[in-house]
Amino acid sequence: MELRDLIVTPTLLILLYFLAYNLRVKVCTVHTKKYFIPALTIKFFGAILLGLVYQFYYGGGDTFGYTSFGAHYVWEAFTNQPVTGINLIFGDNVYTPQNFQYASRMWYFDDPPAYFIVRLTGLFALFTFDTYSSQALLFATIGFSGLWALYSSIIKAYPRLHLPIAVAIFAVPSVVFWGSGIMKDTITLSAVGWVIYALFEIFFFKNRSGFNYLILFVSIWVISVIKVFILFCLLPTGLIWIYLLYIRQIKSIVLKIIVQPLLLIIPVSISILGLLYLTEGNQRYSFNNLLKTAEITAYDNSVWTVRSEGSGYNLGDYDFSPTGLLRKFIPAVWVTLFRPYLWESNSIVMLLSALESLILLIFTFYLLVRIGLFNLVKTVKSDPFITACLIFTITFAFAVGVSSGNFGSLVRYKIPVIPFYLTALFICSYQKAALKRR
Repeated sequence: MELRDLIVTPTLLILLYFLAYNLRVKVCTVHTKKYFIPALTIKFFGAILLGLVYQFYYGGGDTFGYTSFGAHYVWEAFTNQPVTGINLIFGDNVYTPQNFQYASRMWYFDDPPAYFIVRLTGLFALFTFDTYSSQALLFATIGFSGLWALYSSIIKAYPRLHLPIAVAIFAVPSVVFWGSGIMKDTITLSAVGWVIYALFEIFFFKNRSGFNYLILFVSIWVISVIKVFILFCLLPTGLIWIYLLYIRQIKSIVLKIIVQPLLLIIPVSISILGLLYLTEGNQRYSFNNLLKTAEITAYDNSVWTVRSEGSGYNLGDYDFSPTGLLRKFIPAVWVTLFRPYLWESNSIVMLLSALESLILLIFTFYLLVRIGLFNLVKTVKSDPFITACLIFTITFAFAVGVSSGNFGSLVRYKIPVIPFYLTALFICSYQKAALKRR
């Protein structure tokens, strides 16, 4: 930390809170207003905490690859040759005689998804005089924006659930820690929130303004650039949700039976065509190489497990064929949602993750006992949004559970799942209580 950190960061923090207090009137209801500033503060805390943990506990890592070995050289180039600095942010990540002395020292210059974060951090560096803590606060602000958009949309549909949904989205420790700082996950989680917000506005609240479509397409583009595999679960889930919303509007049972299979073809076709377009030219995530990519990722993470002193998990003997993966569907979903267990923890970070998983498991069983399996299934079927939340949870949990290989990676990869899973549980619990009152 340098002297400029002590000057720039407090100044930026005051400015951000000033803007937040003025913006709160426009984006909050009488019930959600009280959560706006605390939720933003939690994101700020998570962003700074992540930097401290990476520096003093891990001794380095991705977040410093984006800053000290990324954005710092953008700042250095800008102070010496402004045009070169701007090109490092907005130009192609290709070595040139002008940028080589800077780009050759960047960790992620040859990695387009990671370099997207370097571009963003480099842009922030120009306005924060290359101060890490200030850049972290700006990342936290972006992360908060998407989650608040998600929260606002859900509360418009379920206005009585403002407190439990706030807990699900803003107060889960792993989501706060991994989804607030200078990481890919902060940006992709925010983009997922904006996608759901846009779908709510366009298809649920019938607000089909051009701005909402712009938010939708930009958010999908951001995810496709950074972590396109998220779209393999998110895009079909969103389209199925829209499909269920329209099916509910058909009152005639006979017509519904006739039309339902035909309408289902639309989201399936759009999902396939959309994913083919988004993965065009991406060898790792093309449909032909998808299973191979999952196998390579699992192997790479298992190698890292050996280096990180045994934080790995084993789903048993299986291969990465469709049949082999299907056999491990339930174990993969389970490991994502409810592990590591307490006795599998080998560090303080893993212990905290294990406690969180234990609480999630207890709450799930409590809800099953309280509502009953039959009533729970009935509730899920009756509400398209709950159905969509659980579809995304299960498919994404399976994808990361089967390909992670170690808990260190898993606790970071799974953070998009937790808010949606908890939201689905809270809505089910509320609807059971509301039915009982009636």
